[in-house]
Amino acid sequence: SNTQMGEVIGNAKMTTLPLNGRSYTDLLALQPGVAPTTSGEGSGMSVSGNLNSGGVSVSGQREGANGFMVNGGNAEERLYNNTAIIPNLDSIAEFRILTNNADAEYGNYSGGMINVITKSGTNQFHGDAFEFLRNPHLDARNFFSPERGVLHQNQFGGVVGGPIKHDRLFFFTDYQGTRYVNGVDTGLIPVPSADQRNGNFGPGAFGAITTPTGTTTQVFTPNTVAGSNWASDLTQVLGYPVQAGEPYTLYDPNANTNLCTTTTHCVFPNGVIPQGAFSAPAKALMQYISLPNSGPYFTSSAYKKTIRDDKASARMDGNTRLGMISGYYFIDDDILLNPYGGANLPGFASSNNGRAQIMHLGITKSFGATSVNELRLGY
Repeated sequence: SNTQMGEVIGNAKMTTLPLNGRSYTDLLALQPGVAPTTSGEGSGMSVSGNLNSGGVSVSGQREGANGFMVNGGNAEERLYNNTAIIPNLDSIAEFRILTNNADAEYGNYSGGMINVITKSGTNQFHGDAFEFLRNPHLDARNFFSPERGVLHQNQFGGVVGGPIKHDRLFFFTDYQGTRYVNGVDTGLIPVPSADQRNGNFGPGAFGAITTPTGTTTQVFTPNTVAGSNWASDLTQVLGYPVQAGEPYTLYDPNANTNLCTTTTHCVFPNGVIPQGAFSAPAKALMQYISLPNSGPYFTSSAYKKTIRDDKASARMDGNTRLGMISGYYFIDDDILLNPYGGANLPGFASSNNGRAQIMHLGITKSFGATSVNELRLGY
């Protein structure tokens, strides 16, 4: 009578397992045949700030081949086909993941089918309140960072449900807020030194040659200007003649002597690129690159990644002559501030603002002892 393979995970298991972030999508891999992914198509986009959007491979299918529903309504985002809606964990009654042989009502998906069912009110008032927190007081400093990064994570909220009219009309509402502040460790990032910002890249940066010292003779072929076209370009930029084959600089590290003379010409006589040869964009952008603070590297965890996420939903259920009518609305607003954006140095921050909403109306009507009709409208 039923060939579907899958598993139902109820509220007790969801709320008692330790979940950093309180997302039901972190529990999808509890089902056999489900493999989580960390890159590529399965990574998808973060939702509710930085929560897992449910990119998993079910029974070997592509991560984008899964279907996600909330109370029977489509809850997918259209970029990676993962979920855009992650309800408050305390508001979820159960979720089911079908891994194989789904019934015809679940067509359109060759992967898994994940359906989340939220709680509804009863004839008695019920509710709860919660707060989960993390802080850095027992954390160690990152090995490559000069200081210990800040970490504050608070997740708080509650649910309440009950009757509006006994045996007839019920409500259920919930709210969850997340506040996250984390000092991001950059690791060791090589950056230009103060001398390099002035064009002095040190002896040997452009090629070096050593002369006989004592009984040992070492000769290194220096880097030279390749071709007359490049020599012509250098002449225009530097303002003095440069010849093809001319060494960029000559230096004897044993004698600590610059070998460039009036007769032995070099492109950079003192091993220093003149400031006049620096392009205007390079000079303008240099102010945004941090100075080294750990040898030739820059490292810090002082710049903070912050997340502010607020989600809430409301559900109404009523017994009427038309049948059981259910209405559900969910909204999730989040702001994620990354101090580094797409870079690995501070000063290039980016902010991602997100909003996810779903509205759902369902009517279930019995026609005699053998027929039931379900009508679901979602947006």
